[in-house]
This record gives sequence, structure tokens and C-alpha cells, in this order.
Amino acid sequence: MSRALFTCVVLICSSLASAQERKPILGDYDSAIRTPEGRIDVQANVRALKQLGANTYFYLVWHSKHDWDDLPDFAEAAAREHIDVWVYIVPWSETPLVKRTIGFSEPFRTDYVRWAEEIAKISLAHKNVVGYVIDDFFVNLGPDKFNVPYVRKMTKAGKAINPNLKFYPLCYFGQAWKDFVDEFGPLVDGVVAAYPKSRLQVGNALAYLNDEAHGASAMVQFPRRTPSRPDDKGSVTGEFRLLEGARDATLSFYWDDDNRTEQRGYHEAFVKVNDRIVWQADTAGDTEDHVVEIPLERHARRGGRVRIEIGVMETRGVGHYPIRVKFDDIRISGADTPGEMTGEKHWTPKLVGPFEVDVTPGSRGQTGRFSIPMIVMPAGEAAQHRKRYPEDGRPAEVAAKVRIGVEMMLAGRVEGVVTYCLPKGKANPIFDAVAEEYRHGWKGIRAKRGAGTR
Repeated sequence: MSRALFTCVVLICSSLASAQERKPILGDYDSAIRTPEGRIDVQANVRALKQLGANTYFYLVWHSKHDWDDLPDFAEAAAREHIDVWVYIVPWSETPLVKRTIGFSEPFRTDYVRWAEEIAKISLAHKNVVGYVIDDFFVNLGPDKFNVPYVRKMTKAGKAINPNLKFYPLCYFGQAWKDFVDEFGPLVDGVVAAYPKSRLQVGNALAYLNDEAHGASAMVQFPRRTPSRPDDKGSVTGEFRLLEGARDATLSFYWDDDNRTEQRGYHEAFVKVNDRIVWQADTAGDTEDHVVEIPLERHARRGGRVRIEIGVMETRGVGHYPIRVKFDDIRISGADTPGEMTGEKHWTPKLVGPFEVDVTPGSRGQTGRFSIPMIVMPAGEAAQHRKRYPEDGRPAEVAAKVRIGVEMMLAGRVEGVVTYCLPKGKANPIFDAVAEEYRHGWKGIRAKRGAGTR
């Protein structure tokens, strides 16, 4: 079975039992309808969520000093329509401590231990307040910000008041999932993963969250506001011995990057086998992620040894063109790698110029350490969709990303979908398109429940 086909089978078949035990989530975040005074218009928002077909709302405490005060009334009205509420707060990076912005989450600002305690207290009075989310969690790590002791103290404070209170950090698919699960896996109840590109991308992240087997990962980055020269590169190299008679020996990896521009001819991803380029792709233009598979047998040296280099090189120098490229789950079949999975020790970083390379270990999986639920968060408005994807943000395009989450929820892979800032005021074709996807989701949920009763 090919690597790509195997990935699709895993996406469809695994984790069904655990996901069926969870309440399916279809919801939205922020873009609240407000009164002329800037307060939350409780009834208007609840009506919109009901029209959407949502059973969940991420309630952002940020826009107004009254947001926290309005939460109990909103939670009570939402409960009457069977809508769960998650309190959503901003980290240091979204406050005036770091950049010009609209302010803090009030009234507890950056005291996240206090936030956990106070949200827990509200959740006791309003049973539909089920958890809290902190924005941009992974980019706010540090000794004086989110670290393991602080997050442990924060989550412990909330659960001491309400043991059922959930904490889901907001994460991004481009982050280093291995580092995240190793450090914070025991402390979080799930994650919200923003801006899914494809089912393949979601499945790649789930391999880490569910402790499935995966190969080593190499993250290659070129920094901001930094010049480069032709032939600068960031790569990893390793030498392997092909097994006797291994005619189907193959190198494979999941490849993705964050380049959404059309500025081709600068950053070139590549694979070399015995110093010969056997695969290359410009990071610009093609925004789709892939599983890349490269036959190795015809490139083997006498004695069956191959030297492999994977990375990014500069075709032309740049002045300001940051990039992050992920070569994830690197596997070699038919070689002296246990179970096809390459490990951290197999690869040596090779740097020319200002590139940065980070290598994280592989895993044989199935240790039972983690089974961390995921809620996917696609963009719900045209402007944010354009920012995240090379598309115009038309209703059908926004709906297509929502559909990824809905279908993976029905397949038992993710817990649900919460759109980012879906417009909820006046009639809007994007709202209508997402509502149609949610209707499809509820139809599938009812069908599964009906099948389970027969």
C-alpha cells in the first residue's frame, strides 16, 4: 500500500470509538453582534447561532470592558438553546504589553491562573460554560510566559473548582507538534487548530496528538528581514544502507510550507540522493501539501548505501522573504531503519547562510501517552480566508474548508469545527454557505445515532 493511500485509510478509520464518546461540536468564534453602546447583543447573537445550526460558541473577552460582565446573561440565553460556551481570552502577544492593539482581556488581564479560577466559578453556575481557550498559545511560550509549571498551575487552579472544566490552547498546523505534546500533552484537554489546509494536514497533526507512529521531522526556516545569497541552504543529511533485495526501497515524507506568495525562483525545496537532485519544488505558487515518495533503489551506490539530503536552498538571493518549510514524518522503507521510521539521530543539520533547522524525533507510537481531541478552526470571513489561503474567500471556498472539519468529525477523527469570525449580522452568503455545511453535519450525526440504535 502506498504512503498516500495508507494516510487516507488512517484518516477514515482510526479513532472512531474515542470520538463517538465526545459531543460533536459545530460552532463559531467572535464577530459578535453588538449594541450601539458596544455591549454584547445577547438575543441577536443566540438567534444567529441557532440559525447557523451551532451548538457551541467561543465567547471572546477582549473587545469591551463589559464582555466579562455580559457573559452570565449570554450563557443563560445560550443554555436555553442548548449552546455550549467556551470563554476565549488573549495572551501577552495580543495585548499592549507587546504591540499596539485594542487592549487586554479584562478584568484579569494576563493573570491566567485567575482567569482559570474565575471561569471555573462561572461554569459551576452555568453548566453550559464548558471550557476556555487561550489564543496563539504556541507563540507565547517562554520562561516568563506559558511554560510547563505555569500551565500546570493554571489548569490545576481551574480544575480545583470544577474538575470538568476544559482547557484547549489555540494552535497552528505549522507548529512543532512533537514539542507541544511532549511538554503540554499531560496538561491540556484538547486543542483548537487554526486554518486547516487539507485533510492530509489535519491527519499529520493528529498523528502526534494521538501518539501514532511517525518518523523524524525537519523544520527549515529562513528568518525575517534577513538577506541571503544564491546557494545558501538549510538541510538535513543522513546515510542509510538499503536491505538486500529491497527493490521497493522508498523515501517518503509529508511536505508543507507557509509560503502563500507567487514570488517564484527564490526558495527551492529539494531532495538529493548521493549528491544528485531527485526532487525539487518551489515553495511559492503551489500551496498544497503533499506526501512525497521517492524510489531509492536506482540511486543506490554499490553496496546498497545512499546518502540523502533534504532541505531548502536559495536559487536567488533575497532581502526580506521569510519562509518555514516542514519535512515531516520522514520514513525510509527497505533500509536499515527500524519499522521504516527515521529518528532524530539519523539526520545531521547542514547550514549555509542564515537558515535555521530544527530536527525532532520520530516515534513508534501506541504508548498510550496521549489521545488529545482536536477542534478545527477554518476562517469564517473572506478577509481572513484570503490571508490564510491563495483564494478570494468566496462562499464556496470558505465552505470547502469548513467541510474538511465536518467530514473528519463525522469520520471520528476530530471533535468538531468552530469557524473563525463568521459574520452574523445582516444576511451574508458566507454565513448561508457555512450553515449548509452544518446542516450536512447534523444530518450525518443523526444518521450515526440512528444506526447505533438499530
